[in-house]
Amino acid sequence: MMIRPKTEPAAEPEVPAPGADALDAIAADLGTIEGEGEPAKPEPAPGMGNLENLTMALTLAKTILTPMFAWWPEFDQVWSESQVEKIAAGGAAVCDKHGWDFGGALGTYAPYIALGVATVPPVVLTARAIARAKAEAAEAAKANAEGRAAAPAAA
Repeated sequence: MMIRPKTEPAAEPEVPAPGADALDAIAADLGTIEGEGEPAKPEPAPGMGNLENLTMALTLAKTILTPMFAWWPEFDQVWSESQVEKIAAGGAAVCDKHGWDFGGALGTYAPYIALGVATVPPVVLTARAIARAKAEAAEAAKANAEGRAAAPAAA
């Protein structure tokens, strides 16, 4: 077995990348690098106020949650488009009164909200299916036990 000495590659001279200053400016606008200082706060989409952002968020939540309420025929009537708009208008008035930016908060927490909203329906439906299957199995076991108990008495 032959052992070869470890050789270090020759160091390349550092050449500044073209437009490095522009990249640094973009990075500063996006927030800090490697946790230094405070990150930049996300800006809401231009032209999107609290009313528009709340309406969009409530409509999306309703769309995602609708399958969970398939058992309730009046769901779409109760949570109609006009009702969602009224709720959004009330929420926007509260946000505006207190100087809250729902769009900014939505931008910051959107991935977490989306995860929760997308996860809740299948979890609830799964829990209901498991409960129904357990109830059916218990009922079948009870009927089976009653059938066996009644069979000797009939003989």
